[in-house]
Amino acid sequence: MRVYLVRHGAYGWEFSGERGPRLAREGWAQARAAGAYLAQLGARPEAALVSPYVRSQETAAGILEVLGRPAVEQVEVLSLLPEGEEEETEVLLKAWAEAGTAELLVVGHMGSIGRLARRLDPLAPGSFGLCTVAVFEGDGVRWQLTAVADCGRTKTDE
Repeated sequence: MRVYLVRHGAYGWEFSGERGPRLAREGWAQARAAGAYLAQLGARPEAALVSPYVRSQETAAGILEVLGRPAVEQVEVLSLLPEGEEEETEVLLKAWAEAGTAELLVVGHMGSIGRLARRLDPLAPGSFGLCTVAVFEGDGVRWQLTAVADCGRTKTDE
C-alpha cells in the first residue's frame, strides 16, 4: 500500500463555523503544487482520510482535482485534528491496507501528520511545512518513507 501524508495549505481568516478557516489563495496554489508532485509520481489514491477542518478538506480537494480524481471519497478522521492521536490513524491505515486499498491520501495538520509520519518510519520528518508531502509504502504494519517534497513554496513566496 502507498500512503501520501500531506499537511494542509496556507489558510486565511475566512472561517467556516467550527471547522476553522478556509484555504487562502496561496493555500489553493500549494494544494495544486502537491497534486502536481503526486501526479509526477503516478499517484492514484482510492480514498482520502482528512481532518474535519475545512482547510484540510479543501487541500485534499485541490490535490484530487489535479490528479483527475475529484470524486474520490473523503472520510473525516478526528485523529487527524491538530491534537489527534496518531495511534488511531495508524489503526485506520492498517484496516485500509487489509481491505486491499492500494493508495490512500491522508491530509491533516502539522502535529497529527508529523507524529504519524514518525510513527510509521522513525526516519521520517516530524515537522511538516505547509503542503509538505511524505510518501510511505508498507503492508499496514511495516512502513518505509520513500519520498518527501516541500510543495508549500509557491511563486508568491519568492
